[in-house]
Amino acid sequence: MSRPNLPLINLSHGAWKAEVFDPRPGPDMLGARFIHGGWVRSLIRDGRELCGKVDLGWHRYDGFGLPETFESGLAWHLAGDGEEFLRPGCGRIIKRGGEAGEEHADAQLSTVLDWEVESGPDWAEFRTEDSLRLPGRNRIAYRLVRRVELSTDGLQSTTTFALQAPMQRYLPLAWYAHPFFAQRSLQGTAYALPSAARLMAAPKPFPGMRKLGTAVQGDDGLWRPEPPVARAVFAGLWGSREPSRVHLDGGGVLEVAVDAPLDHIVLWAGENGSSIEPKIARTWVHGEETTWGIGYRWVG
Repeated sequence: MSRPNLPLINLSHGAWKAEVFDPRPGPDMLGARFIHGGWVRSLIRDGRELCGKVDLGWHRYDGFGLPETFESGLAWHLAGDGEEFLRPGCGRIIKRGGEAGEEHADAQLSTVLDWEVESGPDWAEFRTEDSLRLPGRNRIAYRLVRRVELSTDGLQSTTTFALQAPMQRYLPLAWYAHPFFAQRSLQGTAYALPSAARLMAAPKPFPGMRKLGTAVQGDDGLWRPEPPVARAVFAGLWGSREPSRVHLDGGGVLEVAVDAPLDHIVLWAGENGSSIEPKIARTWVHGEETTWGIGYRWVG
C-alpha cells in the first residue's frame, strides 16, 4: 500500500507544510517499529517535498517521513518468554525466545495505545500512557507526550517521557530519530557531522551476509554513504550536542539538532531515501520526567 489508511493532520506555517499521521482510528496500522503519535509523513518547503520513501512499494515496516522510536522495549529484559513488555509509543509485544536488539520492532503488537490529540494551525500534540505489572516485579509505567510544531525556520519535534518503576528504580531505554530525505541516487545526500564524530569500521560479514559498506568523506568534508550496503556508524560523540547538516539532493541544507547528549550517529541510504540517525542511550530513573527535542532547520 502507498500509506496506511489513517487520517492526516495538516500543519502550515509560512513556507512550510507538514502532514502528521493521526493514530487514533487504528494505532496498530503503523506497526511496532516507530513512535506512532507525531509520526510526520511529509515535510514540504515552498512546495518541495523534502522527505523520501525508501521503497516505492512501501509497507508498514519500511521508512519514510520523519519517524522517531525507542530502540528497545521497556522492561524487555525483565519479561519472561510469553510475557508482555512495553514498547513506548507503540503498545505492548509478547516476548518470544531468541529476540534481541530491535528484532521485536517487526513483531505483532499484542496491545495498542489510546492517544489524546490536540492541534492548531501549525502544531499538534500527542499524549499517551501505559502500565504493566510483570509477575513478581511490581508495576512499570510511563507517560509520553510528543509535540510537532512548524516555525519560520522549519520543524521541531519535542518528546516528554516520564517513568514509574518503583521496584526497579533504574531502567535503560534508548531513543533515536530516523528521518528519510528524498534523493535520486544512493549518494545524492551528503552530511556534515559533529567535529567529534569518528567512523567505526564496518562489521565483518557473517556467512551468507553481504559485505557492508560504510561511508566516505569527500574533499568538501561531507560524508556520503558507500555502496553496496550503505550503513555507517559514527562514535566519539558521547555527550555532544553539536548539530549535523544535511546537504539535500536537489539543493538546500537542513540543520538537524538534538538538544540532549548524543551517544552515536548512523548514516543509512537507499536509492530513494537517505537518513541520519542521532541516538540517545541512557538510563531513566524512577519518578523522572525528561524532555528533549530534535529540530530540522533550513540554513541554506
